[in-house]
Amino acid sequence: MNKTITHDNLFVSFLYNETSESENLTFSDAINSNSDLYESYHLSVSLKNKIDALRLCPSSQVEENILAYC
Repeated sequence: MNKTITHDNLFVSFLYNETSESENLTFSDAINSNSDLYESYHLSVSLKNKIDALRLCPSSQVEENILAYC
């Protein structure tokens, strides 16, 4: 049985290390044999790293409102 690798069912899970060892091997084989998937994967890794690096902070007004509420 051949598994079809799609963005929805494995791609994101692989990026976030939520796949089994057999899925990791299947995905690794797929990205090594499909240049479009390879490029898409590496772009996704880059985007994930940028998102992970974001530092989101509330505005001063939001902080004041929270403290005033307490």
